[in-house]
Amino acid sequence: MKGRTTKGAKLYVAFLRSRGAEMVIINGEEKEAEGKTMQQYLDEEGYNTARLAVEINGEILPKAKYSETILSDRDKIEIVSFVGGG
Repeated sequence: MKGRTTKGAKLYVAFLRSRGAEMVIINGEEKEAEGKTMQQYLDEEGYNTARLAVEINGEILPKAKYSETILSDRDKIEIVSFVGGG
């Protein structure tokens, strides 16, 4: 939903839900990612998997499981990227 306003995004999500779309909550936002693997989602969004951690429904997801973990309706996912600095 890039480029949409917050109000517009909420209306779009409401529309999708009314059509039976299943949503995944990622970093507090509802996304259309149900049925994708975690790896597919990360690749599509341009994440560098070498520098991040993923938590799914309160559990840390090992990197080795990214390509076999399928996202389900209402999963709650947190993605944290590590950045260097000083």
